[in-house]
Amino acid sequence: MQAIYLTGERIYLRAMQLSDKEHAAAWFDSLYPINATRAEAFLKEELKDPYSRTQRLAVILKETDEIAGGLTSWTNGRKAVLSFTAAPWITDADRLRADTLRIVIPWLRDEASMLSVIIAMPADETQSIAVAEELGMQLGVRLREHVARPSHRVDKLFFQALGPIWTEEERVHA
Repeated sequence: MQAIYLTGERIYLRAMQLSDKEHAAAWFDSLYPINATRAEAFLKEELKDPYSRTQRLAVILKETDEIAGGLTSWTNGRKAVLSFTAAPWITDADRLRADTLRIVIPWLRDEASMLSVIIAMPADETQSIAVAEELGMQLGVRLREHVARPSHRVDKLFFQALGPIWTEEERVHA
C-alpha cells in the first residue's frame, strides 16, 4: 500500500500499522532488537491515541515495498523534534535519511506550519547534511565526539528548520 502524499523518488512514508510488528528491527530504535510480540504490544500502545504528540512513520522503499527505517516526530505545540532510524541491513542509511528529509521537512515546516523542526545526525553523514542545508536548515548545536563508530567517534549535529513566520523574507513582507 503505497502512500500518495509523502512520496519521494526512492521512498515513501506511511503511518505505522500493526502488521509492522514483523519488521520491528527495521524501525525500532534500540541497541537491542525486539521480537514481534513485544513490537505488537508497543504498536498497540502507540496506535491507541491518534492525537498523540508522538507520530511514527515507516520509511518504505518504493521498489520493493520493504520497510527500510522509521521516523518519529515529537510535537509540542508548533515545534517538532525528529528521530530517524535506518534498518541495520541498509548500507546507505545516509542517503535514506537524506531522502526522508527531502519529504518530511517541507511537509512539517511549510504545510503543517511548524515553527521549528529539529533533527540530530552524525557529522559524517554528508548526504543528509547537504540536504538539510539545501532545505534551509541551520546548524544549531554540535556535541563533540558524541556518536561512536567502529574505530573512532564523530560529532552529533542538531539542525533546525524555522517556519516561514521566522524567516527574514516573511518579516520583510509583514
